Amino acid sequence: MSSKITIHGSVVNVIENNNAPIYIDARAVDVDASVSNGTSRASAEIPNFECSPDYTRVSLRGKAFRFGALQASIIRILHGASTTSSPWVSERHLLAQTGSRSEALRHVFRNHDRDALFEMDPLGRVRLRL
Repeated sequence: MSSKITIHGSVVNVIENNNAPIYIDARAVDVDASVSNGTSRASAEIPNFECSPDYTRVSLRGKAFRFGALQASIIRILHGASTTSSPWVSERHLLAQTGSRSEALRHVFRNHDRDALFEMDPLGRVRLRL
């Protein structure tokens, strides 16, 4: 699965292999997924976060995770947002844009330690717990 990431002002447009756009609020983010040592270039910018180019394998604060395609897509978007001044993403918008039929991240990540992965706020927004 290849991804194309383009920056247009304050919106990052991620086009998956099905050409469905995913928009997140972001500012001046470098999320080039080119690989030299098995992790994405963007992961080097955030301490305690490493990931495979497709985000199916992530290490967050030393804890290893393995994700399916939908979960990896969600982590990729949250990781991109975390490199900006606006790391919070609407949970509802995130799930809709990734094509999830679930209504909550807790369903998508039911077999993972969600408290280790995410922070949630009272407004229904989520970000990676970095």
